[in-house]
Amino acid sequence: MTYIDQILRVIAVLCLAVASLCMLIMAGSENNLCLYEYIRPLQVTYFSELHGTSADDPEMIQFSGIVGLFLCLPLLLSYRRFWYILFLAVYFLIFLIVLSMLETAPFSKIIYDSIVFCHQPLWIIGVITWLLFLILSLIYVRPI
Repeated sequence: MTYIDQILRVIAVLCLAVASLCMLIMAGSENNLCLYEYIRPLQVTYFSELHGTSADDPEMIQFSGIVGLFLCLPLLLSYRRFWYILFLAVYFLIFLIVLSMLETAPFSKIIYDSIVFCHQPLWIIGVITWLLFLILSLIYVRPI
């Protein structure tokens, strides 16, 4: 493994940390998550206005941020590709399980509506850094 590969791995893990922090911050605040036309036509519905199991979706997003933060350390310390791929698979498995528990709307719609209609620029940073994590991880684990 080259020195450049290790730098890519570290940058990828730092991007995951930033994206996870963005998920924690945004899902933890009252009016940062919203859906457009969920209850009323042409109006925004904030998750803080919902009751029942629909109101639990921000906690699922927070949990996915927590999972990302917990797996940052093993990913950062895995110098070999095998261990990195293993922890990466664990992360994506847990991430997909958590996101499948969202009941109100798909994760992409929640993020899109929160960016466009709630004007939350921190979500843009979170999405961009998560995509950077994904791209850099794929570059790092590529076959030699």
